[in-house]
Parts: sequence; structure tokens; C-alpha cells
Amino acid sequence: MAQYLYVIDTGITTTRLNGIDYPGGISVGQTTYDLLVDERYNHGVIPVENTVGFWRATEDSVGIYVTDRYLVGIGTSVGIGVGQDYQLMVTGTGTSTTQLNVVGVTTLGGITTIGGATSIGNNLYVSGFTTSTTYTSTGTLSSTSTSATNTVDASTTQLYHHSAVFSASTTFQISNLTDGKYVYLYIKNNSTVSAPQISITASETTSGYTAVYLSRSGSRSVTEFNIDTQGGSPTRNGTAVVWVANIDGNLVGSLS
Repeated sequence: MAQYLYVIDTGITTTRLNGIDYPGGISVGQTTYDLLVDERYNHGVIPVENTVGFWRATEDSVGIYVTDRYLVGIGTSVGIGVGQDYQLMVTGTGTSTTQLNVVGVTTLGGITTIGGATSIGNNLYVSGFTTSTTYTSTGTLSSTSTSATNTVDASTTQLYHHSAVFSASTTFQISNLTDGKYVYLYIKNNSTVSAPQISITASETTSGYTAVYLSRSGSRSVTEFNIDTQGGSPTRNGTAVVWVANIDGNLVGSLS
């Protein structure tokens, strides 16, 4: 059976705290149960289990800090005037829990590690082993350039759309393709007369580009390919989708 540790106001007058009057002292006919109920609301009754010990309120940032605003800090002070106004603040290393349910907008600052299969809302699903280092780019970019050389910066662009009237061989070079980064290129030829040759190169920096071998299902890999013309009946478009990535220092790609 749980024990209770509580503090009784032994004064005979009413105690006023934060604009609220609390009854003081022990009235005639008041039972032990009444004391427990009163003190739970007035001062806070703390159940003490022999196996888990008890909570201790402190006046500094050591241990568990409790204020009269019903704010709780573990390893930190809480409340207006110390820069925080949250219901619960926890600091220090070694904080852990076997299950955490969060409802509403959640902001994670610093380094966050998620292990196991995790589902977050309707947007993020992680299964198995997933590692994310410094690559957080989800940028998109569109271009209609007819230049013979087009550069796509992998540090800012992950999805690239290029629609143009190609008249000659064209090279797409992927810059800043460091380990773990990848880019999808959608290339569309709007020409009705020219089926240009397309080459894909990449570099971990902004120079020293090398040809990327593109795998094709059931076929030999290539470093260049041709895009068909636009035309025919019904009208068709010459298109290609290219995926280029740096996997552990290896520049690889696929063509579809």
C-alpha cells in the first residue's frame, strides 16, 4: 500500500498564494482522508513506494524542480524569469524512455538518432537501417537551357527538370555530389528533327568531372545515350529519367 508524504499548514489563518485562498490548519472533525485530499490540492501529496523512492522538490537546478505554476524541471530550473515556460523541461545526458508519444508540432534540435522501424505521422516512414549524415537537400530546379553543358548542383538540388529543344550533343554535369547524395534528372527533348546525344558526368566538387556509368535493366551500362525526337501520331515526346548518386565514394547512376 502506498504511503503519503505531505506537508500540513499548521497556521490558523487562510494562506493566500498567487491570488488563491487555501485553508490553513486542521479543523475540528477533519479525518486523515480529508487531510490527504486537502493537502493533495493545496500542497501536493506524493505517493511513496518502497521500491521506487519518492519525488523531491528542490530550489535549484539539481534533482526535480517544481514551481507553484505546476511546472516541472528535471535537472533544470523552470518557470517565467529563467527563460523557460514549458510544463516539463528535461536536461542532461542519459535521458531515455522506452516509448514516447508526441501529438502536435514537434521540433527536434541538434543531433537526433532514430532506431528501429519508425512511423511519424503520414509523412515519414523508416524501416530497417537508415543513415542520414549532412544531406538534407530536397530542392527542385527546372531549366529550358539549350546550352551544350548544363550544371546541376547536388548540394541544393535533388529533383531536376530539363525541357528544351535540343539541337546538338549535350552534357549534364552533377557538381558537389558528395558521399550519400543523389539527384534525379528528368530530361525532355522538344525537338522534332534532332535526337541529341546526352552525356552524364559528376564530381564531388565543382571540377574534375568524370563520366558516370548508367545501368539499364537487361542491357550493358552506358555513359551516353540518345533522346528521341518529338512527333509522330499520336504525338510522342523523347524523354529520359536519370538517377545519379555517390555511394561510399562511388559515382553511379541508372537510366530509364
